[in-house]
Amino acid sequence: PDGRSYYYNTVTKQSSWEKPDDLKSLSEVVHTLSLKKRVNKYLIQNFCRNVHGKSLL
Repeated sequence: PDGRSYYYNTVTKQSSWEKPDDLKSLSEVVHTLSLKKRVNKYLIQNFCRNVHGKSLL
């Protein structure tokens, strides 16, 4: 009860202070998708500016 977060696997019934590798991988995927979304939005905005003279987003 020192207020620290921990991870608990409901299948194996094991807890750990360290983030499991599966969750690390998921975090990396989410981060990568977020970056791709921002890059795509930027590219679309610039394309619209170049074609139409204004951003459509």
